[in-house]
Amino acid sequence: MKVFCVGAGRTGSLSLSLALKRLGYNVAGQAKRYALIQDWAVRRWGPLLEHCRTAEAFHDAPFSHPFTYVVLDQAFPSSKFILTVRDCSAQWYKSLVGFHSVLTADGKRTPTADDLKAFAGGWLYRTVKILRDVPDDDLYNRETCIRYYERHCESVREYFRFREDLLVLNVSEEDAFPRLCRFLDKPVIEEPFPHTNSTAAWRDHIQGKQ
Repeated sequence: MKVFCVGAGRTGSLSLSLALKRLGYNVAGQAKRYALIQDWAVRRWGPLLEHCRTAEAFHDAPFSHPFTYVVLDQAFPSSKFILTVRDCSAQWYKSLVGFHSVLTADGKRTPTADDLKAFAGGWLYRTVKILRDVPDDDLYNRETCIRYYERHCESVREYFRFREDLLVLNVSEEDAFPRLCRFLDKPVIEEPFPHTNSTAAWRDHIQGKQ
């Protein structure tokens, strides 16, 4: 059985990976996944499915992208899916823009196309363009970004509507860790959910050091 974390970025995916490690799961490293984004863009699923044979749990790009959960569900029956969410769409949007700003523009402004292109070989720029099809002069259009986030959450919920193998989880809620444990049939840990949102942790994560 695989565990796939399909929530959009900036919904606690890194914290969720820490929780899964705490529960004993072998969580796949990050560096390889970013190399799969271009394959995802043209719906070439073979490399992604091969990557899924390397570990037990997976998160973030391209697992958090639209359509991926459908392919994974068909390829790995009886797997578990976790949709992480924020308190509201506006909170998610603020976190997205703020985080990208810290990563690429010293936290001083909304990132430009040049900022994103200069970061980590340009993968962030390519991802933003592939996912939201936005012009270079309006990469963080609020309406477009929020529509993407809400549509993804709604699509995942609808796909699993009559099934019990999806957990919708807000990692900031008090009972998030016990709910995760019960969903995965693990001994319940009555503790706060492990959290990390530091830029340093994400830089290491992106570079495959975690």
